[in-house]
Amino acid sequence: MLRRILIATSILSVAASFSMASGCSSSSGGGTTSSSSGSSSGATGDDATSSGSGSSSGSTGDDATGSSSGSGSSSGSSSGGDGPDLCTMPLTTVSASMIPAYMTVMQTIGACTATDISGYITACDSTTATNTTCNTWFTGATAACANCLVGPTTGGDPGNPTGQGAIWIDAAGQNIGANVPGCLDKEGMNACATAYQNFVECLFSAGCGECQDQNSFDSCQTTVTATGGACKTYLTSAQSACAANAADGGLLNGGACSTDQQVISVICGNGSGDGG
Repeated sequence: MLRRILIATSILSVAASFSMASGCSSSSGGGTTSSSSGSSSGATGDDATSSGSGSSSGSTGDDATGSSSGSGSSSGSSSGGDGPDLCTMPLTTVSASMIPAYMTVMQTIGACTATDISGYITACDSTTATNTTCNTWFTGATAACANCLVGPTTGGDPGNPTGQGAIWIDAAGQNIGANVPGCLDKEGMNACATAYQNFVECLFSAGCGECQDQNSFDSCQTTVTATGGACKTYLTSAQSACAANAADGGLLNGGACSTDQQVISVICGNGSGDGG
């Protein structure tokens, strides 16, 4: 079951969200991919290019399946074991080596229609979305739209997206939401895009991505962004680089990158951020 989790609105003066599901997965090939505590398709905002090899489609869910002209393979990351619960005891330090470099999004104007985008939001990134509805949507999606959402893949492996599609794939290979940094970049705000990505990647690298409900995620975020926390410097950088974009009417606060539908529209739709 998909569950929406929000990054505290006070962080960048704007709500940022992603969805999580226990055991959910992100798939872009014919095989099934899963992660024992993996995140699933979600968003950054109040709501929510072309593939490097073959035609692929992504999905989320325990039984996620997609269609591809290549062979399916697994991706994702597992968590658990005998170590501490990273959600309640996040890392105290996140090194620069744990934060991946920003990967320029592959924009494909016209890959998805307004109907495609609204259908994806309803099926995969809404309060009524389930693994089944999301899988069903991807099964019927056009190759062009699915490829744009998932983005290019590493070495042509449909189960190993590079994170350059409209769906944001983190360093662990988990789907954590709409590619807001990519949207910001396409709107000419590269510094904000990079800083925003680094901050969110830090949250996940520190352990907040292990949280399975809003309250525990908020608590984890508060811990790692406090003075001396693992992500405090990344937060400070993002607040500085994204100040104008997070202000009222900015790209992240009423502008073209404010909701998932707008983000996908910029990257895969008509490019305007109006949801079409």
